[in-house]
Amino acid sequence: MRNMVKKQTGITLIALVVTIIVLIILAGVSIAMLVGENGIITQAQRAAEETEQAKKKEEADFDSMAEYINEKDSYVDNVLITSPKLSNGMIPVKYVEGTGWVKTDSKDNQWYNYENKEWANVVLEDSSFTIKGNNEVLDETQPYSILVWIPRYAYQITSQYHTGETAGNINIVFISTENKGKDGKIYNTTYPTVAVDGGMEDYVVHPAFDYGETQLEGIWVGKYESSNRTCTIEATTGEKEYTGEEVITIRAGVTSWRNISVGNAFSTCLNMNKEENPYGLSSNDNEVDPHLMKNDEWGAVAYLTQSRYGKNNKIWNNSNNSYITGMAGSSVDAADEDSTNAYNTTLGVEASTTGNITGIYDMSGGAGESIAAYVDNGSSSLARYAGDLVAEATESRYRNVYVSTVNDGTDAHEDDYLLATPMNGHYGDAIYETSEKGSDYNAWNGNSSGFPTEVWPIFGRGGNYSKTFESGIFHFGMTSGIAGTGISFRISISVL
Repeated sequence: MRNMVKKQTGITLIALVVTIIVLIILAGVSIAMLVGENGIITQAQRAAEETEQAKKKEEADFDSMAEYINEKDSYVDNVLITSPKLSNGMIPVKYVEGTGWVKTDSKDNQWYNYENKEWANVVLEDSSFTIKGNNEVLDETQPYSILVWIPRYAYQITSQYHTGETAGNINIVFISTENKGKDGKIYNTTYPTVAVDGGMEDYVVHPAFDYGETQLEGIWVGKYESSNRTCTIEATTGEKEYTGEEVITIRAGVTSWRNISVGNAFSTCLNMNKEENPYGLSSNDNEVDPHLMKNDEWGAVAYLTQSRYGKNNKIWNNSNNSYITGMAGSSVDAADEDSTNAYNTTLGVEASTTGNITGIYDMSGGAGESIAAYVDNGSSSLARYAGDLVAEATESRYRNVYVSTVNDGTDAHEDDYLLATPMNGHYGDAIYETSEKGSDYNAWNGNSSGFPTEVWPIFGRGGNYSKTFESGIFHFGMTSGIAGTGISFRISISVL
């Protein structure tokens, strides 16, 4: 009996051990099934992650589709690749004869037509509208800001390359951000050689649309020289001393904003999209980026003007000696006049880059314009008057810098002009390509060609009301950057 109990006890212990081992094995299998590489929990987590990724992809696809649909819904004329790019705060307007600037939208096929030299215009949300019949019409008696679209393009100068006097011919092809035209051709970003007959052998993408690391679909440019909200038709109000509190407006029929240094103009333009700005613009510089106009952007307007999509003829001077914006003189080279023609009159449109009301004004005459471009020559004027424009931390997309042959503040005027060439990365700026020399009257249309020097290292463009043929869209001159009673500025806005 004792032996039988011992035997049964032994069997029971063995069975218990086996049971425990089996349970451990089963537990291990269960744990592996739950948390192993292919376990239930792991697979559940993976499924959740995949579901979340799929959701995000679906949302991204939906956003892309919505953007695609919106782009397709927007009107695109026969020569552009895409509709002008809008941002928050931008309101499309079109001019209706006898009514004025009427609010419209991007789907309106009468908003613009570049084939007919009719450029797209927008106003910002600092503008006011009144109701006239079925239209919302811009109230030009109140402050407002209006801009004009310059689409991305490639260009080719075919005559009068690097010569003075007569203006040459410029061919333009509108392109996508991939540099493709409507014909499917891809246009080069490498500058071509110049043929012996005075023209470029091929097209090149205009550099104004290369904005840092972003390829722009185009740029918005101030339709007139900048004013501030306090500017009226009295000339003296434009000479307001800068305090940092003034608000930029871009409107016709008032004095341009003068007595502001190029450094302060630069900072004021950058601040147009600060938080709670009156224009409705996003405060994110990666969405919309206002800035002081650069040399290459001035050149982009000048070349489009000289093409079949612009006036393709000399634009008339704004000869108003009170610096009133949007005016045209009594003739093409008129100067220093008390009485001039408003932008929306028969003679007034002769001062537009299109020869009609949709173009850009004050590009010839008015006040001279300080530009975000300078010669780095060690001049004391740069530190004294140019401020953030020349600061080391300032991004290259905000300025055009021409490196001097010297950097000690001494003059290398003629040598510096000869370095402002395509070989040295300077083209499309209406400097070397459209002039013969950096002095006297050797730019297209006989405009003055004064390349910056050691004392005046900042570029000025357009000339002023007191000059005849010397002023013009191909004029380039020099300024110290000091706040002057005859120097204004112009805004550009990039929508990224």
